[in-house]
Amino acid sequence: MNRKYINQIGILLMVGIGIVLLACKKKEMPAPNPCDNPPCNTTPKDSFMVWQVPMTPDYKYGFSMDPVLDGNYLYFSNLFTAPGAPIHKVNKLTGEHIWITNSDCKYEQETRNFFYQTESKIVLKQYYCLNFRNKSDGAILNEINFTDSDNGACDFRLTGFGNWVFIITTQYNKDPLTARNNLVRCNIDSYKMDTLFSLPYLNGYEQAIEPPAAYVAPGGDTMLLFQSRNYNFKKVDGRIDFFCFNMTQRKLVWRLEDIEENGTGSINTPQIVGDRVYYQGSNELFMFDIATGNKIWSRRFPGESYFYTKNQIVGDRIFVKDDGDRFKALDLNTGNTLWEAYGEYGGGLGPAYANGNVFVIGTDEGYAAIYGLRADTGKQYWKYRTPNYKKFPDSTFGYIDMISDPETGYLYTGDGVYMMCLKPPK
Repeated sequence: MNRKYINQIGILLMVGIGIVLLACKKKEMPAPNPCDNPPCNTTPKDSFMVWQVPMTPDYKYGFSMDPVLDGNYLYFSNLFTAPGAPIHKVNKLTGEHIWITNSDCKYEQETRNFFYQTESKIVLKQYYCLNFRNKSDGAILNEINFTDSDNGACDFRLTGFGNWVFIITTQYNKDPLTARNNLVRCNIDSYKMDTLFSLPYLNGYEQAIEPPAAYVAPGGDTMLLFQSRNYNFKKVDGRIDFFCFNMTQRKLVWRLEDIEENGTGSINTPQIVGDRVYYQGSNELFMFDIATGNKIWSRRFPGESYFYTKNQIVGDRIFVKDDGDRFKALDLNTGNTLWEAYGEYGGGLGPAYANGNVFVIGTDEGYAAIYGLRADTGKQYWKYRTPNYKKFPDSTFGYIDMISDPETGYLYTGDGVYMMCLKPPK
């Protein structure tokens, strides 16, 4: 066959295939107008919405660090949508942007921000970087890049107390058998770091410290309470140890070994309750006396998981949400169950508390919704689904955790497209 005709047939086939592909292509929604000068489209969609602002100028879907309140302001971030995971500071009552700033760390586009604040500074922890910024304008004050130090790999979580932030590093020294996991503190004013406590590779177990909670003892010493999640990969076996370390005197006060039956632990920071510490494991909950390490109570919930979900302590109650669909209120002094709700409360976000009510994010016909329950009885009284799904079909709660403002009773969360402020009914 003539080469000319072969070429013409080839062109016709390509055109035909293109027409078929265009006909089969799913019809896309027109892109909304860019938000060039945030906040944009903040008009409330219903009586429960106080304001909403786009997560990004081009309305890309995204995640955020856990929102953080600071007086009249709210901080949130962009994850997976922009290099540096930008931090936003907005007015908590109006959504008006005060500033937006990026981290200068490389490698940070797809990591989560962890946040600590003092009166004048904020500290951001990402996987490789510790970032110090001025609260007033977001200007960078200093940055520590752990890829340039001798501390090795670095856990992306952090906690803080006073003018200190606490981070976890691991040194392998080119040999996993010599790995050491380190609890490191950094002074927010001088930016100097020192190692407080280390755990070596022990009897086949890699020991992994989680960032601590801090408590000031009656004598004035600062105690750090933390877990180590230890794993033996050859034996496929885990173990959880729990520690009290005197930071003032730089010595170990007590260590509780292998406290949890399934040896998994969680990523939750312990919570200080007076002179006691509450620790939430994978499916076991504990209350310990800080001075002695004695166990006050523990509860185990077989078949449930508390690895990711947080908790909310209010008065003499603790509200706990598992990674599945169960939600409970426990007596803080005994661990006894006061009420339990389940069925629609699937997902690992929440709870939040406001005005005698407790809120969690659950499911609603394939989408996520916010549920409000009476804190004293567990009776559901409110359900709210984002109104933005009509324009953005993939918008739904669950991208971002939810927090509450004790001053106003407002809730802050996001649906993947907007960060929003909600006023739930009382």
